[in-house]
Order: sequence, then structure tokens, then C-alpha cells
Amino acid sequence: MIKANIHEIKARLSSYVEMVESGETVIVCKRNLPVARLCPIEDDKIQTPVLGSAKGEGRVLPSFYEPMDDDELALWEGGHRGGGR
Repeated sequence: MIKANIHEIKARLSSYVEMVESGETVIVCKRNLPVARLCPIEDDKIQTPVLGSAKGEGRVLPSFYEPMDDDELALWEGGHRGGGR
């Protein structure tokens, strides 16, 4: 674990990020008092969505298939309520 004051981290941020990428934890201090921690993100917390993983989780209500009234249709087509454009 490495401790460094904010001004040092600001001056050499890239090198501290490289240290964190290699697995090191950096304690950020303000006037030598710890205030934050820079640490690697654990791989198991980063999830890549899988195509189709939500299959069967949603449903379409019957009202979806009902015709829209004129106001709704105008809104979908980029117009304004009441048919006026």
C-alpha cells in the first residue's frame, strides 16, 4: 500500500494509475491524513451484457395493440397535441 498527498498524486497521476492497474492500492492523503483510496476494480463487478439474457423477462400488454387516438399519433409523428403543427 502506497500513501501520497494530493499534490503528489496530481503531479504524477498517470504513474499512480499504472500502479493501481498493476494491483497496488494508493491511499490519498490531505495534509498527511488519509481521505480516499485508489484501488483496482475487481473483474467480477464489471459485467458485460449478454445478448438475449433478459429473454422472457418482459411482456407486452394488450393495450399496446390498441389503435392510438389522434393526439397520440400526432406526438409519435413529431407534431403537437390537437393536430396543429
